[in-house]
This record gives sequence, C-alpha cells and structure tokens, in this order.
Amino acid sequence: MTVDTCNRPTGPERGASGLSAARAWRFVGHESRIPAPGDFVTTRMGRAPVILCRDRAGRIRVFLNACRHREVTLCRVDAGNATAFACPHHGWRFGLDGSLEGVPRQDALYPGMDRADWSLVEVAGLALDRGAIWATWDPPRTGPARTGPARDRNELPAKTPAEIQAQIQGRKSTVCFKG
Repeated sequence: MTVDTCNRPTGPERGASGLSAARAWRFVGHESRIPAPGDFVTTRMGRAPVILCRDRAGRIRVFLNACRHREVTLCRVDAGNATAFACPHHGWRFGLDGSLEGVPRQDALYPGMDRADWSLVEVAGLALDRGAIWATWDPPRTGPARTGPARDRNELPAKTPAEIQAQIQGRKSTVCFKG
C-alpha cells in the first residue's frame, strides 16, 4: 500500500478502507427505481454512500459513491439517468460498469497509470429477491459450506434475506443466566 505524508492510502486501495467490517446484507433499493440502462439512485449501505445503477448491458450494479482518487462524492443528486459519473474535483470519469474511462492530462500527471486498478469500489455480493436489491461488502466465502451471495451476482442466493428473517423469527431459544 502506498501512503502520503499523513499516512493515508494513496494507491488503488484508497476508498475501500473500513468497508470489510460491514458483513451484513443491506437493502439498497428496488429494481423498479432503475428500469433503464443509465438509471441510478444514490442511497446508503450503513454509513457508506452508494450508487445503485444499471449499466449499459442492463446489469444492476452498486458502487461506493466516492472517487478513487481523493474520495470526493461522485454523484450529488438523488436519482436520474447518466452515461457516466464524473468527479467534480479533478474530472475523473467512471463508466456505468465502474471502470475508469477518463483522466484529464493522464499522460502528464500520471504516467504509466493503469486505469483498471482505479475502478470504483463495487459491492462484493449482490442479490435480487422479487425486485428487492440486497448488497454486502463482505467477500463471498468459498468451499462446500459456503453461505451468502450466489456465485453469479444476478442469481438468487440459496436463501433470500426474507427467508432468513422468517427462519430466525420461527426459532425458539432458551437463555440461561447464572446468578
């Protein structure tokens, strides 16, 4: 990791700090709010501001609403339709798929920069349940006992958040206190 003089991350890992601790599935919106490619809604996942959008291919995406360069808020409106998201600070331009599409004066200011390393921070898991969009920052676990998001981010998980909640509410538990 590269850091500046104040010991803050300056490399591609900037913007992802603190998100791995949020291990819960969060409701981020309903697919009816983003029916067409380019439609977006800004919302939150816990404390993290996010952009919920449809890319050009129609896939649902959720990104941290922060530029990877200086963590400036990219999208400052509640909803709309866009062809890309541009940082108001330095003008970095990100596509609807999260890829870094343009950097003003890239050759002069950032020689040798690989744009693929500077894409927007995307959620680790995404699930769609009867139109409800759920997301998590927690990376999927691997192996046969794996639980959590489906392997394909547009595929339903083995158990939806609503089914998990119903299962929890149906349990009876006994708590014993020593006193």
